[in-house]
Amino acid sequence: MQQRSASFTRESALTDVGLIAGAAALTAVCAQISFGYPVPTTLQTFAVFASAAILGARRAVAGQLLYLGVGAVGLPVYADGHSGVSWLTSADPLHASGGFLWGFVLGAAIVGVASDRLGRNFYITVPAMLLGSVAVYAVGLTWLHAAIPVPWTGAGATVLPDYLADEPLRRRRLVRLLRGWSLPPGAAYALHARRRRLPAIARACLAAFEAATARSR
Repeated sequence: MQQRSASFTRESALTDVGLIAGAAALTAVCAQISFGYPVPTTLQTFAVFASAAILGARRAVAGQLLYLGVGAVGLPVYADGHSGVSWLTSADPLHASGGFLWGFVLGAAIVGVASDRLGRNFYITVPAMLLGSVAVYAVGLTWLHAAIPVPWTGAGATVLPDYLADEPLRRRRLVRLLRGWSLPPGAAYALHARRRRLPAIARACLAAFEAATARSR
């Protein structure tokens, strides 16, 4: 009886190891289906939540920690084939998506605990996944804000002429991303009716634009 129990325990442990490794491998594969920058859109969230709903919290969290560890030691399993411990420790523009990696661990725990304690059905799993998504984005966006310190509202990237960007830069409403880079020289054109037929507001806008561009030369 004792020998049978030991054999069962060994088989159960091997099964757990295989399932944990499978969850990590699924996340790594889904990470390579990605597009976008600096935070790529991938299928990792699907892998994280699916494995958590099926495997439960303990094995799902272990799978995500294994995934993070494998990438940290140098295997190219993160999105776009990236790897290295810096993705887990450095909140900078080159590792802006690192927080989402940690968020996967928290998301797996939330979905897994819901599956373990409340069961696996549509009315439990879907709300748990929504809550897990909130957790993933909370961690990921906090990291992203530290890596690229822009305002929480209106965050984005654009190209502006100097005369439009100077004042927002002084007020710290904009952050210069690519220092030393500029668009190649070119001309700007405006297509409009004869000036005398334009409304007064349109003539004023044209005059202001011409004056601003003349100052920036």
